[in-house]
This record gives sequence, C-alpha cells and structure tokens, in this order.
Amino acid sequence: GYADPSAKMDAPQIPRRLPHVLSPEQMQAILDSPDASTPIGVRDRALLEMLYGGGLRASELCNLRAQDIDFEGGFIKCRGGKGGKDRVVPLGAAARLALENYIGFSRPKLLGSPEAKAERNTRNTSTRNVKSLFLGERGQNLSRVSLGQIVRHHARRAGLPEWVSPHTLRHSFATHLLQNGADLRAIQEMLGHADIATTQIYTHVETQHLRE
Repeated sequence: GYADPSAKMDAPQIPRRLPHVLSPEQMQAILDSPDASTPIGVRDRALLEMLYGGGLRASELCNLRAQDIDFEGGFIKCRGGKGGKDRVVPLGAAARLALENYIGFSRPKLLGSPEAKAERNTRNTSTRNVKSLFLGERGQNLSRVSLGQIVRHHARRAGLPEWVSPHTLRHSFATHLLQNGADLRAIQEMLGHADIATTQIYTHVETQHLRE
C-alpha cells in the first residue's frame, strides 16, 4: 500500500484547558463592585478597567508609572511584560476616565494617608521612593499579590466564580474583542503576543461559547 503522507505531519494543537472568560454581564458586575466614594474604591475601579480595557498583564499593571500614561495621545506604555518587552496599548474611554479619577482623587490621598506617613517614618523613606502609579493602602507600590487579592475580593462581591484572577480579565478582553469582530492580528498586537498561535487560543474559546 501507499504510505500516508499526512502520517508524519503534526496535528494542530488545541490547548487542553481553554482560559476561563467572563461574559460581558459578569464583567460589568465586577467593574461595578468598587465603592466610587472612597479612595480605595476609585483605585480598584481603575485597576479593573486597566486589566480589562487594556488587556494588561498583572506585572505590567504593577510596573506602570505616571509617565507611562499619555492622556493626549490616548495610550499607555507597558513595561516588564513577558520576555521583558515594552509595548504600547490604546487607552479606552472607560479606562481613561477611571485613571483620571484615580490620579486626581485617590493617589494623593493614599500617599498622604496616616498609614503611609507612619510606614515612611518607620522605614525612613520618602515619597520619592514610590514610583508606581498604583499604590497600596499604606501608600506603597502595589504588588502582584495585592492585585490578585483585590480582583478576587471584587469577584466575590459580584458573585463570580472562585477562579477569577487578573489574567481572567485579560482573557475576557481578548474574547470580547473577537466577539465584536476585531481582527486576530489587532488582538495579537494589543496583547503583545510574539506569536499569532498564542492569540488563536481565543478563537477556540469563542467557538466553545457559540456551541454553548
């Protein structure tokens, strides 16, 4: 018999575990969870909007500095992503508004809070040591662990599943873009994927949603 020419070819690999994504309604529920009247609530809304509206990785969000935001041009410069590569992400209207509220209202309060002053006195440090755009409750640079806790806290408040993490919001951003007709190459660019094969995982997620 003839040899099968396809025998030595690799079948396309579909990931065994597709990333979890939230529906647009679930996404809105988590975005609406923070209390808009408190500095922490305004900060949390900005964090959630940046993870979802910009598809940022947790490390990129924690590494953001004030000078990385270009409000006039409408983009964010992300540093310290995968492979240490910098990338530029468009700043959407909702994320922009949440960021402006945070920078104008919350950040000065977090830097000037009694907890922040006590922390600086204890460690003999000044506000000049604080470089991150996003701050913790004691005025310190926000860590990835804290970011994960913040996201899980608001997921619980919104009645969402236990598996929700900062990366879930990035996955949801990509999937919702695809559902709204965005081009796969554009999504690859926005997520900062080196290989389009990584971005193609979202087409499998979308197919699964359509089946359901």
